[in-house]
Amino acid sequence: TEIYTLSLHDALPICPNGQGTRAVPNPPSKRPITAAKDIGFLEPDDSSEAAIHTEGKETVFADVTLFVQRVRKLDSQRAGVLMFIPDTLRGKAQEWYSSLDALEWEALDISGIDGWCNKLQELFMMKRDTAWQELSQTKYTVAMAAAQRPLATYHDKVLRYTRALGFNSEQTKTWL
Repeated sequence: TEIYTLSLHDALPICPNGQGTRAVPNPPSKRPITAAKDIGFLEPDDSSEAAIHTEGKETVFADVTLFVQRVRKLDSQRAGVLMFIPDTLRGKAQEWYSSLDALEWEALDISGIDGWCNKLQELFMMKRDTAWQELSQTKYTVAMAAAQRPLATYHDKVLRYTRALGFNSEQTKTWL
């Protein structure tokens, strides 16, 4: 005995063309990015203690690794990401981009999302020796807890430094 399960969609074919054949809908297309704010902004010289924070309705990434993850994820889901990357740059990143000549701009454009992401990480990733020094000095003390300093701030700092060092999740846990 064979058992078949039909959905209502299978049982009642849609025949808008009157030919008795079922119409097949087009697959959904990627919803395009329409502004830099849809991605967020990279401000690698941001003095904020948080790796990501908001300014009004804008998301600002101080951590280039998290920004690059966001860009890659959006690019896999939506169209138009590449065209808005220059508009997402602030601070040192904007200064760098503004200093490029026409050939460098074109090379970045041709390199696509991967080229952009690799270049941004190369330029704005925290240097390993700096990350190691900062990580070794980052503590959360009883005095900080008594002063009601958020534990999340300590956590964000440790994550930022361990990302820059290339730690895996187990290595990062030892610092938390």
